[in-house]
Amino acid sequence: MNQSYDFIGVVTEIKDPESIVTANNTDFVKQELWLTDQGKYPQEIKFIFAQKAIEKLNHVTVGDKVVVGFRLNGRTYQKDGSTYNFTELNGFNCTVLEKGHKPDTHDSLPIEDEMAGYPPIKEPVKNETKTPEDIDSLPF
Repeated sequence: MNQSYDFIGVVTEIKDPESIVTANNTDFVKQELWLTDQGKYPQEIKFIFAQKAIEKLNHVTVGDKVVVGFRLNGRTYQKDGSTYNFTELNGFNCTVLEKGHKPDTHDSLPIEDEMAGYPPIKEPVKNETKTPEDIDSLPF
């Protein structure tokens, strides 16, 4: 079963199409689309569009808010006696929801907002010179 999913995010990067010659000498073209979500802790997500699906990216630009239709694909393979696994998010559709949407990134927050929820920063204690009486006197 090859279930499909949707992801909404803001385009942060669109790589140039990359042509690869496969083991059976056929051309395979793929293109990466990078999105960031708008959650509390933004995530950078890479989607791979291949072959004819690349055409779905012709109208997309960096900064657009989009919804990407994708499928999860994963494989296990052996190399040099070790087993490797990988998972790809293969895009098949990309629809623009808003043109030129600017992502709300953590870097753009004012320092007051970044520090929200943390205790206030205390001023450093001044290095005071103590007299011999201060050193010799015991509090009890």
